[in-house]
Amino acid sequence: MPGGPTSPQLAVLALLAVEQPLDQQTIGERGGFDKSTCGYLIDRMDRAGLIHAAVDPANRRRKLVHLTPEGRSTLDETLPVTRQVEDTMTASLTQSERTELNRLLAKMLTLQGAGSAP
Repeated sequence: MPGGPTSPQLAVLALLAVEQPLDQQTIGERGGFDKSTCGYLIDRMDRAGLIHAAVDPANRRRKLVHLTPEGRSTLDETLPVTRQVEDTMTASLTQSERTELNRLLAKMLTLQGAGSAP
């Protein structure tokens, strides 16, 4: 993709690297995307060759999404840069503070995925 993948696109790639296929609804829930945003992401990433989305033969109302070799390669190329940025941003934090930050971010993502308001 020109300019590289966006943060939401990286999130989708990372989800699929852990488990696939995933249906569009599950990607939206785990990524914290609303239905229309998730649909847009899936369509755009499919056209770019990062993922392959196809109708589920068992339920034609569902799309099953798979990571393509190009998507895996993009994720593998991007992760070291992402980790470097994270290390730079958290360099002034102690290990204890980093652990607490990760705990709080995970809690926020869990709440977002559950549809809870703060």
